[in-house]
Amino acid sequence: WVEANKWINTKFNPQWKSMSEFYQPLLERGLLIGHFCGNADAIVPIGACREYIQSLRREKLGKPEQIMEDKQLIGYVDKWEGIRLITVIGAGHMTCVDKPKELYQIVNTLLAEWN
Repeated sequence: WVEANKWINTKFNPQWKSMSEFYQPLLERGLLIGHFCGNADAIVPIGACREYIQSLRREKLGKPEQIMEDKQLIGYVDKWEGIRLITVIGAGHMTCVDKPKELYQIVNTLLAEWN
């Protein structure tokens, strides 16, 4: 994982005005989306992520599931039709920088489930 540098950030021109424009075609193709967030994110709080996913009007599938590693809670997965909201405990906005080991374990757990 390498963070983008300032030059890249000044040249980046987003093609989508909202993530809905990005997510909808993927969902229409039947792809499963993993939306990652940290529960300590001060830029995009977990509540905002949950509200956004609910705004996509996808069916909610059960209650959040805990993800454990060595008997330690490292995250949760909330499931909607076509979308998984993956919360990494203790991570901020840069989940992969803040909690790389935990994120790796969560991704492996989910890939095994999706396979």
